[in-house]
Amino acid sequence: FVVGDIHAPVIEGTLPDVTITCMDQVPGEIADLNDLVNMLEGRTTSITDNCTNFSELQLESELNSSDDLCSQTMQRIYSIIDACGNVAQISQNIILNDNVPPVVTGSIPDMTVTCAADTTPAILSFMDFVINMPEVNVTDNCTPQDQMTLSVVTEPFTALCNHTYHRTYTFTDACGNSADIIQNIILNDETPPTVTGTLDDVIISANADCSYDLPANMTLAELEA
Repeated sequence: FVVGDIHAPVIEGTLPDVTITCMDQVPGEIADLNDLVNMLEGRTTSITDNCTNFSELQLESELNSSDDLCSQTMQRIYSIIDACGNVAQISQNIILNDNVPPVVTGSIPDMTVTCAADTTPAILSFMDFVINMPEVNVTDNCTPQDQMTLSVVTEPFTALCNHTYHRTYTFTDACGNSADIIQNIILNDETPPTVTGTLDDVIISANADCSYDLPANMTLAELEA
């Protein structure tokens, strides 16, 4: 008679899903079969084979993933192989979901000006912001600084005297998560006009009825002429 083992190992239990936010958080493969059994979940957890002793079972694994660094479900497939080459497989889902915005610490110093035209232009690139705003630190859980982007919106100046406007800097990581920081632009015009030069005296004589004909008020253009 012919003896042949065609029965694959039996796996009882399941592997728990793992959720991560960055690719560098992907857990390493399990290389020891005992450790794999210890990770199994369920009412009954075990890995057995009808012929091959547990200590003689072989364990292999492979990770299936895409190039998406923001959102994907990867599968790590573990293969348990008995002495006759029969294979049983169990997979673990590794769920990548980067929904974490950048972290902004510190604050931008207020900008105080007397005229709207005196406002310093906004910083337009992320690395220029890092260099010119040392009071602020921007980090992300996955995206390095040189791959982050910066956008800025300055509130339109609608008043010419005393008012506080806001300039909003928005930092965005490679997965589209963003965080803001606001700079106050304080418009405070308390400077009076500057007058230089003098006006010539005007001599007037009384009319016959002792009234006076005063010269008309001049416009600003006439004063400056």
